[in-house]
Amino acid sequence: GLSCVQVQVTSDLRDLSGKQCVASDFEVFTENAPQQTLTLEETFATPARLDTTVSGGTWASGARPAAIGGDGRHGSFDPTIGTTITTGIYEWNTDSFTIPGSRTIDGNPSVVTDGKFYFTDFIVPLNTTVRFTGNNPAQIYVRGRAEIRGRVESNGAAMTVFSSRQSNNLTGLIAGQVGGAAGAGGGRGGKGGDRCRGTGPTLVNGVPAENGANGGDVKVLATHAYAANTVNTGGRGSPMFPAHGVTTSLTGLATISLVYYGATASGGGGGGFGVDGLQGAVTTPPPPSTAPPGLQMIGTPNPGGVAFGLTPFPTTPGYQSMTHYLVGGAGGGGGGSHPLWGLNYNATSPSNPWVAGAGGSGGGGAFAVRAGSTVSVFAGAVLEAKGGAGVQFKGDDPNTANVEGPNIPTSLYGVSSPGGGGSGGSVVLQSGADLSMLGVIDTSGGAGSSTGGWTTSTAIPNIVSVGGRGSNGNYRIEAVGTVQVSNTGLVPAFNAAVNQGTLADRDARVGCASLFRGSGLVFPPTWERYELEVDVNGDGSDVRVYSDDASVAGSQGPANSSLGPVEVKVQGARVNATTGQPDAGSQGPWRDFVNANAGQSINQDASTGFRFQMIFNRDLFPNAIVRRFTVRARG
Repeated sequence: GLSCVQVQVTSDLRDLSGKQCVASDFEVFTENAPQQTLTLEETFATPARLDTTVSGGTWASGARPAAIGGDGRHGSFDPTIGTTITTGIYEWNTDSFTIPGSRTIDGNPSVVTDGKFYFTDFIVPLNTTVRFTGNNPAQIYVRGRAEIRGRVESNGAAMTVFSSRQSNNLTGLIAGQVGGAAGAGGGRGGKGGDRCRGTGPTLVNGVPAENGANGGDVKVLATHAYAANTVNTGGRGSPMFPAHGVTTSLTGLATISLVYYGATASGGGGGGFGVDGLQGAVTTPPPPSTAPPGLQMIGTPNPGGVAFGLTPFPTTPGYQSMTHYLVGGAGGGGGGSHPLWGLNYNATSPSNPWVAGAGGSGGGGAFAVRAGSTVSVFAGAVLEAKGGAGVQFKGDDPNTANVEGPNIPTSLYGVSSPGGGGSGGSVVLQSGADLSMLGVIDTSGGAGSSTGGWTTSTAIPNIVSVGGRGSNGNYRIEAVGTVQVSNTGLVPAFNAAVNQGTLADRDARVGCASLFRGSGLVFPPTWERYELEVDVNGDGSDVRVYSDDASVAGSQGPANSSLGPVEVKVQGARVNATTGQPDAGSQGPWRDFVNANAGQSINQDASTGFRFQMIFNRDLFPNAIVRRFTVRARG
């Protein structure tokens, strides 16, 4: 009452004939009438006012928390805040990623450095790819619903050719190819061996630098029960061949008219995970040569990484399934230096015939989607954590030139010993409700790189050395409710006894939110307080009342402590009395208070309505149930 309402009518207003009105201002003074007290109460008897998109748990005879899902602090997932790679493909780095304040619940930017994201909902639309990179596995906590129609990837990088014998460096050091990058949370591929200088091995910490390095082992979370078993799961690096590394001792290994060397190192071993990675080997032996009888022409097969077993599941109390099954794949081993297709050393051709080794492929990464409500992976959706793909070395690196001599085909320039393939990683899907998996999960191991495929005359034999294929990875599907799985397009093949289970994991903090609720008033009322009634043990033995109004009898104070059973936040808005929806741009920030005297409250947002969210502390109060939430106002 006693307010002035001003109405401005401009000459833009016209009647039906098109005649303009006379611009005028009108002032209306409201009368001082008695105010009414408003009581807006939620008893959680039904889910009618539950925002099911951003909420876990149930509203039925009280608000009951979900088993998992997190607190939703990072707000609604938006794939486009990732780095745009190309149209529809967005990259998220698990080691350093900033969620802008426009998305977070508290309005402040949040920097994620551990791969843990806490969204209210996680929706990946059709024709959208979310790609995770970094050293940490992606752990996607979703307070409410998860829906995937597009792609989520955490693959090892595909390998490329490289200049293993350079025109401006005929005799000096050429570093081996760097191992391939892994998917988020996987093991990197092993580095290729440095180019041998022809005067013997160069020892670094007692190991020849010309040897390919081992691939990175599978990677697990710090509290994994079988962390000690990750050792030697990376593919083994290929040793330099011949191991003596002396060019003048290569005499007798020339295979074609005493011109080209045929000595060939085996490829690096594949990364292990579900099973052992495959060995690297020379699959097509060199042709007959003028070498002395009994002289070894090819390197011995090179072993893959050992398997990383996940069974039996540990019985340690509180041990989390996500901890156990979230495993990054192992990298493939790097290739060692060898002189394949180099010129026979003589006084008139002093160039170094050795080439640097190729890097192994990185392992597939690991990601988990852990939602308090339903998880739906639709037909056509793709979830990938594949080991890095290999490449064929034909010696036709476009960045090099033919400088070895007129008789060497350009396409046989610098044929590296190939690296092994990375193993697949893992995908974990968990739902605090029902789960539908109708798309594709692919945790296949990467093929090793190889030599061969020469584009030359038939006089040049096709000597093939192959890096070992990486092992397939693993996936795990768990839910409190029903599970539906399509048995097609899953790698490895779906085995319910291995890949599916009933969810037993629990999160310390989970939450839910209401829909907006209007006061029915045109002008904002004076918001006075809220009252929250919590049945702490779920059996009526300890019922507590929390309020932001100190005058409420028996109140424990506001429910804004992370140590209490429930935290409450309220968001005000101008709620349309007809649609029940907030006017665009009218939402205020999430606030701790309704009461204007308690601090920052929704009274500052010209609100005619509100919604609220509740974060349950399941760690300290696992059985708490909210029985009633009441907001009082005058208007």
